[in-house]
Amino acid sequence: MYDDNYTGVPYEEALRDGIIFCKLMNRLRPGIITKINTSGGDYKMMDNLNQVPAGVYAPLIHIRLYAIDSVLPG
Repeated sequence: MYDDNYTGVPYEEALRDGIIFCKLMNRLRPGIITKINTSGGDYKMMDNLNQVPAGVYAPLIHIRLYAIDSVLPG
């Protein structure tokens, strides 16, 4: 799935920067995460983590949560 080598790294540390999550989202829905920050400190890594929920919820925007005729008069 990805070419990063995290052998011997505790999973908390490997997941901390959000890169694996972003790559997973792009694997599930190609192009959903447009930019993955691989360096730049905590702020950039936090940006990676903030993009993941958008990738999760973006497909749900198109789901209708109610029937159209239930909101129309008549």
